[in-house]
Amino acid sequence: MPSSSPDDPPGSAMLTNTSDRAVVARSLVWRYQDVNGNTRTGGRTSHSVILPGHQHQCTDSGWRPTTALASITLMIDGAFFADAEFVGPGRYGLWETVTCKSGIRSEAAQAAKSAQSRGVPAADILEEIGKITGSATSRPAPPPHPGPMTPRKLEQIIAKAQNTFAREIDWHRRSTGDERTVDWLASMANTPLPDYRKRVTS
Repeated sequence: MPSSSPDDPPGSAMLTNTSDRAVVARSLVWRYQDVNGNTRTGGRTSHSVILPGHQHQCTDSGWRPTTALASITLMIDGAFFADAEFVGPGRYGLWETVTCKSGIRSEAAQAAKSAQSRGVPAADILEEIGKITGSATSRPAPPPHPGPMTPRKLEQIIAKAQNTFAREIDWHRRSTGDERTVDWLASMANTPLPDYRKRVTS
């Protein structure tokens, strides 16, 4: 539940978690209308936790108005609770971001565990994992473009999730070696995916 006070900067609001579950991720959308009737929409995703009964201040820090504003509207586009339930219209990609990330990690972990059980050499296992995650490029994949979900944005979300995990695996390889990296990946297969479920609201 968003609220604001006169002392808050433009685009700032205090969110209060009035549910009995922790909110672990959320997607917020701001809509600004200036005195000339022009509108601008901006979005932001956060993975910080808001415990039941607690508050968190949210600010659209990426933009400052240059014209006097007539109104500011803040919408909660989507939120994940700690039990993996998603609620909201979900137009801006939070559902896809979280489930793609988990899915890629799970697929890689299951592949590592299966190959390890067959005695496949660690270097070969990691080469196969690379077909799932792609290579750990020197430059991180760009973040998905802000805005409503599109096929292009979904591609960017998947690429970002793959690249982030590939870089994490590469760090483990350089820090601990191939054998221990495969052990780490295979151990993740023992943790089942959260029971993601979506409750769409308008």
